[in-house]
This record gives sequence, structure tokens and C-alpha cells, in this order.
Amino acid sequence: MLFLLPLASRAQDPVFSQYFNQKLYLNPAFTGYEPGLVFSSGFRNQWRSVANGQGRYLTNHLELSQELASATSGNSGVGIGISYTDNAEGEGLYNALGSNTGLLRWQRSTVSFGWHNWACNIDDSPIGISLGFEGAHNRYVMDWQNFTFGDQLDPIYGTVRNTNVPIPDGGISGTTFYDVSAGGIIHFNQDRHRLYRLGFAAHHIVLQNNSPNGFDDRLPMRFTLHGTGILHRYDKGAIQNLWQFNPTFRVDLQQAASGISARQNGQVSPFWHALFSTGFAVKTPGLTRLTAGAWYQGSTPLNVSPAYRQGIHSVQFYGALEQIQQPRSGYAGFTYELGFSWNHNLGAARSLGDIFEFSLTINLPSTAALGFGCQNCMIRHVINQF
Repeated sequence: MLFLLPLASRAQDPVFSQYFNQKLYLNPAFTGYEPGLVFSSGFRNQWRSVANGQGRYLTNHLELSQELASATSGNSGVGIGISYTDNAEGEGLYNALGSNTGLLRWQRSTVSFGWHNWACNIDDSPIGISLGFEGAHNRYVMDWQNFTFGDQLDPIYGTVRNTNVPIPDGGISGTTFYDVSAGGIIHFNQDRHRLYRLGFAAHHIVLQNNSPNGFDDRLPMRFTLHGTGILHRYDKGAIQNLWQFNPTFRVDLQQAASGISARQNGQVSPFWHALFSTGFAVKTPGLTRLTAGAWYQGSTPLNVSPAYRQGIHSVQFYGALEQIQQPRSGYAGFTYELGFSWNHNLGAARSLGDIFEFSLTINLPSTAALGFGCQNCMIRHVINQF
């Protein structure tokens, strides 16, 4: 049987369907990977059907990455980045700027650094390596007044008792902790018409007690493996006039919080959770480009018996509009991309409700910082960034 111990504040990190648009969240090695100044944002609304439509599972993410040394000026470059993630779970009201209002709230701010080495530059080098590091400040807040505990329940009459769990004064408790993440990316370039990228990241390397309920509850490490292919239809014309094909995949593996374990055959072991996503996107040619894509996503516990292994499976559809401004022939200026995705849950998970996610990415490839930047950025340098 599956045995879950109570009072664990959370088990896994929030998940973005559009992980290819939230690059710093995916892997800190993307810091400064793209040319110039890059701003990305995402908003995710999921599982509205939980608690008779009163469920709130909302995630906001903002990130800013700046290339400090041009990828075309030498064999290496560096970048810095910042990000902010706000994740709310549970029933009740939600105030995007205020404190927790009836929810379990996780607010995370990060600073990251990236280093990149290419034989020539990102578009011409046959192989490239990137490394990134991230430090994070985390804040958890829990409103105890909106929780129901097991000792309050009666099998016939429902919630009828007062709980014996000690409730903090004011009904709200919080905790602050810090952690570190690191990652790497390797990419292979083939004749400017093929670029393959493989990355790995380890999140929450420094484990600290993150439980706002006063119990020993540590946020476990999360391991991410991801890959992307950027494939252009072969043509003798300019690269911006080619169709672009982008297969992607991501695998996440994370142990549950320390208060959750799996019991099988009398043995207790850490409860592991896995997420797998794979799919394909197509971009139209030109400087105004449309993107259409479809993905499969599945999440499941690993070390429990098949009878209790109830995962969540969904299909995801993605569409985006991208505009590249061209101040002069061959070079890229201001670009932006608007994205929308819809996840439809399959099987028993349909009762949770579908998932909707919006994203906005703005790229200023010619923006210089501290005297550096992609001053003469070729358009292919921008469009090879899916």
C-alpha cells in the first residue's frame, strides 16, 4: 500500500508546460546564452475544477538575462540573469502583489551567472559548452485556517472536530531559506541548418528546512535533462526564409519532501516523482513567424506498486506569434514572441480541469551592457534560439 505521512508542506517544484520559454527556470546555463537582453514571462493557471471550482493553482514567472560579452567577438562569453517565481496552491483568494491569502505560497527570487565557450560563435562552431550557477532566496507562507486535518474528520458526518495540531498565532506561518542550482549545456552545430542542444541541471543543491509548519521538511533536489533540435529545411536562400522544425524533450526527477514516503511490503523508502515531456513544433519562414506544436506530458510516482501508481497524463497544444524587426539587411533588432498553450488531461485526471499557460518573450539582441553586447547580431543568431 501507499503510505503518506502528513504535514509535508510540498513535494515537487511547479512545472511549466512551455519550459522552452522559461529557460532560466529550466537550466541556469541559459543565462546569457541568447544574444543581448532577453525578457521572458509566463503565467500558468491549472486545475480549476479542484474543490468545486474554488481551487487556485497559479504560477507566475519573470526572468531577465543579459549577455555581457558578444558571442561573435571571441571564443567565450558570460551573462547574468535574475528571475522571480510566485506559486500559489489551495483554496481562497489570490493577491498577486500581497501576502498569502488562504493559500500555500512559494515566492522565489534568483540571481544567476552563465559562462559560454564556442570554437567560433554559436552559429558557426561545431560544438559549444555552457555552464551556469544560480543562487535563490525562497519564502514559504502557509495559512493554517484553510486546512482540514485528519483528526477533524468523522467517517459519517465529515468535518466535525477541532484539530489537535498546534496552530500558530494568527493562523499564518512562514519560513525563508536559500539554495543553489547549477547546470550545463552542450550543443552541436551542423552547416547552420542543424543545431542540437542537450542540457542537464541540478536544482536545490543546498538543502535547507523549508517548512512553514515548524517540522523538519526539506525541499529535495530536482534533476532535469532536456534536449532540443533546431532543424531548417535545406535551401540556398537566406536562413530566415526557411521552415524551422523543433523536436524537444524534458525529463524531471525529484524526490518528495522529507515528510512523504512510500511503504511497500513493509519497507519505507523515499517517494520519487518523475515527469516526462516530448513533442514537436514547426515555425513558418519569414520575419513574422507562426509556431504550432504538440506535446505529450506524463508525471508519475516511481517507487510504488503499479496498483497505486496513479500518474497524470496530458496532451499539450502550443501556438505562438513571433515578430523580428530588421533595422538593416541581415541583422536583427527588437523581437518579441507571444505564446499560448493548452494542456488537456487524459483519463482519470480529466476531473482536475485543463491547464492554460501564457508567455511573452522580448529580445533586444543589439542591447549592450557594461560596454558589451551583440552589436551586429545576424538574424540567424536570433532565430536559432528555440
